[in-house]
Amino acid sequence: MTDYRMGHSAPEDDGYSAQLPAVRDRFGPDILDQPDLYGTCDDETLRQMTVAVDDPDTMVRIYRAVPPEHLEINRGDWVTLSRAYAHDHGYVDDRVAWPVVFADVPARQVWTDGNDPSEYGYGGPDLTGLDGYAESDVMPPPPASGPARAPDEETIQFTPSQGAREERRVPPTSPAVTRAPDRSI
Repeated sequence: MTDYRMGHSAPEDDGYSAQLPAVRDRFGPDILDQPDLYGTCDDETLRQMTVAVDDPDTMVRIYRAVPPEHLEINRGDWVTLSRAYAHDHGYVDDRVAWPVVFADVPARQVWTDGNDPSEYGYGGPDLTGLDGYAESDVMPPPPASGPARAPDEETIQFTPSQGAREERRVPPTSPAVTRAPDRSI
């Protein structure tokens, strides 16, 4: 079911967008060295982009905030490589936070149009029956071929910070670049 989608469509195999391993082709050769020049990019996103470069079979973890009745990720959905970014986009209003689902997929199934390093399109088979996670839930560790983590980071526990969601976990941008938060995922 995809009736929850809005008019703004995710990157896909359209002749312009590129698979995640070719992220430098869409953003620029310095995306892994200076990601803040291209928009918001937290540590998890950067780690996943780095392991995916030049290896389309590397497993990466994709996330998506979804309405509680749609615990799935479908071909053509917007996804992110950052759990924090997905949770920030899951706030419908001050009272309701949508769950975040995730899946570990080959990097070649993730597409970028070079618009924002935190936003991608999913191009693999539909993934249904996924578990929904609240921001404070512990998730399973990432795939073995995915982003390298220190031993004390085998599971990720998020503690919501104080303040408005626009102020949470948004990495600093370069002094030369100021961007408004994008709420399209």
